[in-house]
Amino acid sequence: MITDAEKKAVETQYVEEAKYLTGQMDGNIKSRHILNMFQDYPEREYPEEDIMDPKKKKDPKAKPKKKKKEKELPYPDWGVELQNVRDTVD
Repeated sequence: MITDAEKKAVETQYVEEAKYLTGQMDGNIKSRHILNMFQDYPEREYPEEDIMDPKKKKDPKAKPKKKKKEKELPYPDWGVELQNVRDTVD
């Protein structure tokens, strides 16, 4: 419609306002799309942290505890490469 208006020589003030409003609407649509992608992404589960009691002292003779291997967090297809994330968000 904006290109039609420009062809028909509509007042430039109205054309500029239309461009501004369509830009705002486009930004709103993109932000909603990005929000939906983040909401569709499954919530990550983090392991509980060990609670350290500051009153207890470490036994120097004690064997160090083995840490569990942390599994890699899943990423969505669009979030694997940084450039894809930037392209999707921009």
